[in-house]
Formats: sequence, structure tokens, C-alpha cells
Amino acid sequence: MASDHDACVAAWMRRIGELPPRKLLQAMQLGFGAVWIRAHRTLGVVTLVAVGRRVLARASESIPLLGSLNVDADGLHCDELDARAEALDASGLRAGVQLVLVDFLTILGRLTSEVLASDLHAELDKVGHRAGSTPESAATTSPRGSGPS
Repeated sequence: MASDHDACVAAWMRRIGELPPRKLLQAMQLGFGAVWIRAHRTLGVVTLVAVGRRVLARASESIPLLGSLNVDADGLHCDELDARAEALDASGLRAGVQLVLVDFLTILGRLTSEVLASDLHAELDKVGHRAGSTPESAATTSPRGSGPS
């Protein structure tokens, strides 16, 4: 099933297109947030925070620039990375976004025996269409605070 998560995120990445680093970070927050909100109904905030922190720790081992990302009860926060977005390597960031989202979906899938996979993929897909068709919407829609409390 991990390949299904890979395929879902790869399709999402194609839909959002080649965005500049700041917009890519915003799209990642939207995607992560959409998956978070849907998974919260089943798993709860404590589990999601633990999973999110594990995902970010693993991702930052491979792509150190992700080390400044943070997850708490409100979801994913990219403030520190966003502050230096203009200086980021876009291709490295793109690989990091893909890695984070695939790993998040994969771990959530394992925790739920893949029962939520299609729902989680659908939520990411919705955000991909919005972010891909109007990148400005990613700039004006903040996932911060949209996560469960």
C-alpha cells in the first residue's frame, strides 16, 4: 500500500506544479492539514502529534533543511523555514515535501490497517486541485489553527 501513497503524493505534486519555495511550503501545510483533519476523527491529536514528529524527525535526517519544521496539537508549522524561503533550494524542498507527505500517509495507513487510505488520499487530492489551480489560495488559506484542538 505504500506505493499507493507514493502514487497519490506524486500525483498531488504534479497537480500543484512547480511552485516557488514559499508557495510550496504553503501547499504542504494545506495538504498536511487536510490529511491531519481527516485522520483526527479516527486517531486523535496525541497520536497525530506523535506521528507528525516522527515523520519530521525522519525527514530531517535525509533532508536537513526540514529540521526547522514543527508539529504540535494545531498541526504542521513551517514558520522558521518560511522565513528563509527565498534562499531555499526548490528541488530539495520539493523532495522534502514529497517525503513528508508520503511518510505521513504511510504511517497513518499502517496505524489504521489502510482503512483510511482512500479518504486521506481524497483529502490531499482536494487540496492539490485548489493549490494547483490557484496557487494564491495557498497563500491566503492557513492550515494553522485549522487542525483539531
